[in-house]
Amino acid sequence: MFFSFLRPTFKYFTWYTCTLGLIGSMVMCFLISSLYSSAAIIVMLILAIVLHFRSLPTQWGSISQALIFHQVKSCSHCGGHELCVCVRIHGLF
Repeated sequence: MFFSFLRPTFKYFTWYTCTLGLIGSMVMCFLISSLYSSAAIIVMLILAIVLHFRSLPTQWGSISQALIFHQVKSCSHCGGHELCVCVRIHGLF
């Protein structure tokens, strides 16, 4: 994967430890107060749905273009002055 350097590389951090932590947190929330836990989940779902449907169009670019620009600019092989071979290898262009 290309952006693997942005992810944590802890020895015991895997997808199943993350899932176990999520499930454990949800169980504890419902054990403490099922009413407030249900209300919080419903509010988060409503917010996510509203943000998804009411997303405003942006005129200033995208994060993927910014990441590609940063990768080309900070390339250690060419100093960012040309399209480097290491950028082509990772499949950005």
